[in-house]
Amino acid sequence: MSDEWRALHERLSKNTVERLCSRMKYNPDALNEAIGLLEDTDIRYRSVAAWVLKTYAVDKKCGLSPDHWKRVLKRFMEERESDMVTRSALQMMLRLGIPEEYEGSIYDRCMENVRSKPSIAVTAFSIRILNQMVSKYPDLGHEYRDFLESVPDESPGVRVAKRDGLRILDTLQPN
Repeated sequence: MSDEWRALHERLSKNTVERLCSRMKYNPDALNEAIGLLEDTDIRYRSVAAWVLKTYAVDKKCGLSPDHWKRVLKRFMEERESDMVTRSALQMMLRLGIPEEYEGSIYDRCMENVRSKPSIAVTAFSIRILNQMVSKYPDLGHEYRDFLESVPDESPGVRVAKRDGLRILDTLQPN
């Protein structure tokens, strides 16, 4: 592990994340190191790596190669992943899209996220992913409407995501 990753782990700061993102942009080894840390057994390293990768791929608009993106998605599909890794992966999915071969698994995982309510952010981001999928596959609409209407409005983020989903459903299946 490089000194910058150790420094970030010891003292989480936006400046260190920015430095790592700049390094990853011009050094493929640094990007590979971040992906490798995402696969680490230590939850702290995975969480920090997810934060850095989300910043790099989404906020800095650098994206990820298909191979790197599949490794991130594989990590997301792990049964017990930290909230930070899950939230970062969901944010990347919203921006980067989901490869077709993962859509079914991610749909199921997002439904489970909403049912189990790991956190408000994960619930809201999961609903947003589901909204995108229902837009793409309108046949899911009837099942999704029943599911969405059963989700409690526990926060403004969840309420807005639900409202957006219901609007999408109304345009797909006018009453």
